[in-house]
Amino acid sequence: MGLFGPAKMCALCGGKVGLLGGHKLANGLYICGDCTDKCTPGAKYLFESMSPEDVKSNMALAVENKKKGEDLFSTTRIFYTCSRHDKPVLEVDETHAWFKDKTNEEGWVYDLDAVSNYSMRLDSYRIDPDDKEEYERYQWAFSPEFYTRYPDLPRVPQGERISNAMLSLKFMNNELGVKELDISLLPNFFTDREDYMAAFDCCNEFFAFMKERNMYKNMQRNAPNMYGGGAPVSQSDNMDALKKMHDLLEAGIITQAEFDAKKKQLLGI
Repeated sequence: MGLFGPAKMCALCGGKVGLLGGHKLANGLYICGDCTDKCTPGAKYLFESMSPEDVKSNMALAVENKKKGEDLFSTTRIFYTCSRHDKPVLEVDETHAWFKDKTNEEGWVYDLDAVSNYSMRLDSYRIDPDDKEEYERYQWAFSPEFYTRYPDLPRVPQGERISNAMLSLKFMNNELGVKELDISLLPNFFTDREDYMAAFDCCNEFFAFMKERNMYKNMQRNAPNMYGGGAPVSQSDNMDALKKMHDLLEAGIITQAEFDAKKKQLLGI
């Protein structure tokens, strides 16, 4: 007998469900904290509509995702922030269109093509106008040069100091059940101008990467003859398509493996 009635038991492992560590499932059943930790990160938003069998399937998906990250994930691109530290923020596998949030130790593998929106989010607070030293210290954030360098990123409100900067990602049909992911770009201790600039540079680089990737995907959709399918094409058309693919390779928009595969297709090798 628990303090507030009969102890709740986990429908998965049979262990006791703590007051703060468990979740309610469909049909009034419960899952303990240990079993919750074996599920995907988005499962916590779905537990009330899940049966024990649904949870088991989700656990299997979590194991598969971790195995994918350990055995198949191959880093082709790294995004850093905070130049005083060598820890990456994101690692990307362009061949599989996957990425990892390196600020989280869990190592989940996310589908890059499931990202439906990306933005930079700033938290800030107002600087005491009587604190002239601090006010002057952050004037660089309001300069025209700063906004010219980062035209696609949010502006720091006049007279305020950034307390946190995040890369905010929204997902559509993500297998992990995650709808949003906020990745902190600043260290958890004293920050200076170099840290702020590194955070903005990281977002700038990621935005450029996603724009190039989306442009490439649009070319695939809008040029069926170039990427396979559609009416037969002439040899000159194939050579033009190959040249365009090579330009994409040189620009870093596609990988060498993607270029080699398309080259074989276009030349009939």
